[in-house]
Amino acid sequence: MSKDTGRTEVLAELWISGRHWDPNDCTGAVDLQPTRIWQGKAFLRARADLPTDAWVIGTPKRELYSIDEAVRGVLDLVWPARARIRAFVKVRALRCTMSCNVFIYGDVTENRPIYELSASTIEQLSDLGAAFSMDLFVYSE
Repeated sequence: MSKDTGRTEVLAELWISGRHWDPNDCTGAVDLQPTRIWQGKAFLRARADLPTDAWVIGTPKRELYSIDEAVRGVLDLVWPARARIRAFVKVRALRCTMSCNVFIYGDVTENRPIYELSASTIEQLSDLGAAFSMDLFVYSE
């Protein structure tokens, strides 16, 4: 096991995604700078059920033990632009998804975060028109 044993990190990002569109159009429309622009690899782009391109904004992966805290950090970034985000997503027929990735290094029972979103966080995600997605990555011996 590496020196990372015994901790949990959480990455939260808001994805505005769709098929065959220019994510740079989103930057001007919502007046926010993305953390990154994502483009799917060829094998993903071939699947009609998956987005091909995304505009992504988030906070850095960091040691946390609450997914709510990570999601709220991203909501704080985008909240002033929520009406612009909703309008842009609707006009372009795109998807808005809050993605939360949990990375556990070591014992999964000792290092697991609280997998719970508060009612106010759920309400804000709903107001933003965002779905929620979570992945779990466990690195243990």
